[in-house]
Amino acid sequence: MTSRARHLVGVSRLFDRLVASEINYHAVLVLDIAGAAGFLVFGLGVPLPALVRAAAVFAGFAAWGFIEYALHRWLGHGPRSVGRRGHAMHHANDTAPVAAPVFVVMAGVWVIWAALVPVAGSGIAALIAAGIYIGYNHYALVHHVLHHYEDAATRLGLARIRECHRLHHRFHDVNFGVTSTIWDQILGTYQPDVFSKTSRS
Repeated sequence: MTSRARHLVGVSRLFDRLVASEINYHAVLVLDIAGAAGFLVFGLGVPLPALVRAAAVFAGFAAWGFIEYALHRWLGHGPRSVGRRGHAMHHANDTAPVAAPVFVVMAGVWVIWAALVPVAGSGIAALIAAGIYIGYNHYALVHHVLHHYEDAATRLGLARIRECHRLHHRFHDVNFGVTSTIWDQILGTYQPDVFSKTSRS
């Protein structure tokens, strides 16, 4: 094995350990909430009408729904990549503490903010980024509850979402939305009925 190949194997193993680390799993929850709060505070510090502020946050939150679907479908279940490999770890053991490496989501939201600044200005861009980040944190919390607190999911009115997500874990080509089925319904990947798919391999 060449030194380059050994290096790639070492990086790959480090990535796998980080993704499956309980410390990483809990750290990202805290850091991503702090990240969302940071964008929100910055955006609210820029003088803008209240309606514009609310619309920007709502636009970001709404955009997260498609981002969630797209990342899950085309990265987590897409061509071979580190994202697909990390997501496969979750499918292999859905109660294991598997999460994107610390700072990955934060870096992604920073990139979105930077891309929006020339178009919308730093304040509106920050509020949109905050909305996206709030959407991501909502997803992370819901996903955690679905896998670790099934009874609570029922009490919280998440039973339908839980069943759709369970079906996704059985058949990996349906129900990519975790917090909503809207994009699955729009893009033809929604499957509400487990019994209609039982003959699939």
